[in-house]
Amino acid sequence: MRRRATALVAALLLAGLVLLAAALRFGPTLAFTLALAAPATEAWRAPFVQTVAREEIAFSGGGVEYTGRVNGNTMSGTARPGGSWTATRAGR
Repeated sequence: MRRRATALVAALLLAGLVLLAAALRFGPTLAFTLALAAPATEAWRAPFVQTVAREEIAFSGGGVEYTGRVNGNTMSGTARPGGSWTATRAGR
């Protein structure tokens, strides 16, 4: 009886190690796959999830850092090391 209990514990431990190894090996791939599948679920999730609207924007290019705010179809702000910028949405 003691031998069976030891074998059972060893089998459970081995199964746990196999599951842990599989999770470590395939976990990131599975998470990426689920992330790609998320947009397809958006239609039925929409009533349960609130959309966050951002008014601020920040980006950089050519060694210049741009920060600003969105106001309807227009964005404007400052550029560092100096200056300002404005952008308007072209048509849809």
